[in-house]
Amino acid sequence: SVPYECDLKTVRAILLKVAEENPYRLKDDPITVEITDYAESGIKMCVRYYANNDVFWTAVFKTRQDILDIFNENGISIPYNRIDVSHIPQNENSQK
Repeated sequence: SVPYECDLKTVRAILLKVAEENPYRLKDDPITVEITDYAESGIKMCVRYYANNDVFWTAVFKTRQDILDIFNENGISIPYNRIDVSHIPQNENSQK
């Protein structure tokens, strides 16, 4: 997923580029890049292309790594849920 603040046209172009440059992709088959969900912490995107069964997982793992690398290069963060916890010390005069 990507943050809601992201330019989705840029994200779509990046995902398309990653898929186009993947050597395991079957070149004559289509690539699709779609929004799959509007989640709590970001917009979920999906990039799909075809690869032969014998290199399927290699293609998936390469795609994931390439997306992470190119997102980092372009300053696109991957959102995640986080909880901030603060400790407030009790006042000496407060009841226990």
